[in-house]
Amino acid sequence: MTFIVVSFPFVWERLRGVAEWASDTLVERSEVSPVQSAHRPEIVGLRAIAVLAVVLFHAGVPGLDGGFTGVDVFFVISGYLITRKIVNERSTGRFRFSNFYAGRVRRLLPSVIATLAISFAFAATMMSPDELQQFAASMLASALFIPNIFFWSQTDYFGPAAHTQPLLHFWSLGVEEQFYFVWPALIGLLLLLPKRLMLVILASLALTSLVAAEIVIRSYEPVTAFFWMPFRIVEFSIGAALVWIPQPHRLKSVLSVAGLVMILASIVFAEETYFPGIPSLLPCLGAALVILAGDAKTNRVLLDNRPAKFFGDISYVLYLVHWPIVVFWIYKFGPLDMQDRFAVIALAVLLGAAMHHAVEIPFWKGRGRSVGNLRFSGATFAVLVLLMVPVASAYSDGWEWRTPESAKRYLANMQTTGPKKRPPVKNPELRIAILGDSHAQHYEWLLDGYLRERNIDLVRVGGRCFPFPQLARIVDGKQMCPNFLKEYKKAFRGDKFDGVIVAARWELSTEEPASDGADPGNEGRTFFLKFRAEKDPVLSVAYSRKVFKSALRNLTKSLSKENLPLLIMGQIPPLGQSMKRCMMQNPSSCKPFYTRKQAYERVDYSQEIFRRTEKRETSVFFLDAFNILCGKAADRCPTTYKDIFIYRDDDHLNYDAARAIVNLFYPKIDDFIAAARARKDSMAATLSSVR
Repeated sequence: MTFIVVSFPFVWERLRGVAEWASDTLVERSEVSPVQSAHRPEIVGLRAIAVLAVVLFHAGVPGLDGGFTGVDVFFVISGYLITRKIVNERSTGRFRFSNFYAGRVRRLLPSVIATLAISFAFAATMMSPDELQQFAASMLASALFIPNIFFWSQTDYFGPAAHTQPLLHFWSLGVEEQFYFVWPALIGLLLLLPKRLMLVILASLALTSLVAAEIVIRSYEPVTAFFWMPFRIVEFSIGAALVWIPQPHRLKSVLSVAGLVMILASIVFAEETYFPGIPSLLPCLGAALVILAGDAKTNRVLLDNRPAKFFGDISYVLYLVHWPIVVFWIYKFGPLDMQDRFAVIALAVLLGAAMHHAVEIPFWKGRGRSVGNLRFSGATFAVLVLLMVPVASAYSDGWEWRTPESAKRYLANMQTTGPKKRPPVKNPELRIAILGDSHAQHYEWLLDGYLRERNIDLVRVGGRCFPFPQLARIVDGKQMCPNFLKEYKKAFRGDKFDGVIVAARWELSTEEPASDGADPGNEGRTFFLKFRAEKDPVLSVAYSRKVFKSALRNLTKSLSKENLPLLIMGQIPPLGQSMKRCMMQNPSSCKPFYTRKQAYERVDYSQEIFRRTEKRETSVFFLDAFNILCGKAADRCPTTYKDIFIYRDDDHLNYDAARAIVNLFYPKIDDFIAAARARKDSMAATLSSVR
């Protein structure tokens, strides 16, 4: 971060020089470059590559880790086409804001409304009440053209995950719609300026957007850079610049090949954590080179053919429908295997083609063209508002009336939560500190009553943070709990506690992320660990495991110096699917997605480390919650205990269950309490002998 701030003036001066040089080069050229013929088959083919990259990536096809960069290619195409349209119509005096926005309504909204309506119908039959509320909120945000801002606001450690949000991909439509709101007026104003000044301003906007994205990403706020439109201006601007760049007469095929290679390289190798910013230049400049190459032979061969035309023509609708299909398929059938992936892709293509011919074409180029702009736009928005009426109703209560009678008792049990605040124990015999994330919360519910009966006060230290003070958890590139180390040191200043308990969802940082919906709470997100004192390490699961072991060793050493016993709460068996969703669909056959073996593989690394630590350190106790709850189950871990449903979601205990199963944990808890008492007695005896 310091490097970026210090070097920013130098970099900016150099980039500004490049912008001025480019404007000098272009200012003497024609008003509109010859690359702008009306029909551009290579752009249709480029759309095909972009949408297939996104669809295959979202379907989980291996080897396409950067398939999401197809969206960046779309932004370049939009920047070029919209700017070309504005410049051409301005030059002939035909440009009208009303016509421009009416054209956007005809082009975009009918297919959006159809997708929203179909998605809502499926959501209403498949989602639990709280999931339907969340989905309805995303629909309302989409209707207001701010889905990107909505999903940005939801993207945190405790926010819903990708495979539970059928409209998550609408974020890019939000970015594009916000671009449409500002770009026509901006270009209209800039066209009034001398050409050189206009191009310098455009280049400066692009460079500012790029540098700002880099700063935000490297300041551990990549989600902000990803979702907000200003950080994407550079991508639209790259496309817009093509309007004034003349098509080369030579080397067109070289440009085309270079551009396609750049796009394909980004599709295969790009890392989502660091987008947009500098890495996004690879697919964006690649797309620009392909467009600049125009009718190059390579473009004609690879991009102007029947398959490319088919997928390019349906690209917009295919993009709209593919992600809801993926999400609802996972809702119904669980995580995708290879057969499922092909089925999802085929279904998306079929529905995309059908909607292209039944919805998109008629309203964009067919009979809908005969209706006046004002009437058409008014009718379209009226339909959108009518659709929002049931959506608003669903948002209010999640339509709880849909819950099957057989599932109501279990669902009510699952949704129980403990008190937000626990009164302290007056004059406690012992004081125990508990540290950790949301898993520490459900263990607080489990332990509080049992400890309170024994005159032991359980005290939460810090917020919902990873419990090893030396480590920071990095979630989606953002450092969580930046002040936890200070809070820990302050809490442990002096001899305030007689023992320490740590708990967390250990698998998040010590195992490779689950895929294809098998972790419904965190699908598509990244969780790593780093030492707080270490700057910008290369984050990976291997690195996280390394610092995990080291920090645990350091924690046990520091506690043993104070003779403080440590109780490590193991992770309960993860289920691999949302049990609320399962209950809503078919309560009688609802069971975990993970087999016992698969569930254990999600936690085995931390289990083994804790087991070794307990053997090595006499004051460390490991409560193996996985094997206590799962036992020797041959198939899947049980989800009930004495007819009480254990889980709140796929990996947390609910309040009723936490209080009910505490007796299963007595032996290890009692050993820990005995060690804490022994420490206190020893200290009292030492103090007495000194006196």
